[in-house]
Amino acid sequence: MSAVSVQTESAGSGETLPDYRELLVTQWRTQLDDVTRLSIDVESSRDADGQAVGGARTEESRLAARLLAAARRQLEETEAALKRLDEGKYGICDGCRLPIPPARLEALPAARLCVSCQSAFRASAGERD
Repeated sequence: MSAVSVQTESAGSGETLPDYRELLVTQWRTQLDDVTRLSIDVESSRDADGQAVGGARTEESRLAARLLAAARRQLEETEAALKRLDEGKYGICDGCRLPIPPARLEALPAARLCVSCQSAFRASAGERD
């Protein structure tokens, strides 16, 4: 089964390739807004020399920087999913090479792995589900 047929045969959910693109583009726009807002927050928590000011603001600055890093990773994942979609590789698990179920793609449009491979990956990395 090809990547294209995975998106067009989505178990009656009505999801098609353009629908996934729309989900991804909407997600990308939201994530870009988040990155922009968090970048402003990080910059505003610093003084003129680029140093965090005060104890509470230092912790706030660290939190904003962590949130910004996470938002950037999410944005990169969404951009990678859009690229896979353009290349006809969207919806195929990077682990087992089987189709990712449409329900997973609807919940996590940028998913690279099926649930089984994601669980195995987390287990090998010592993470808990």
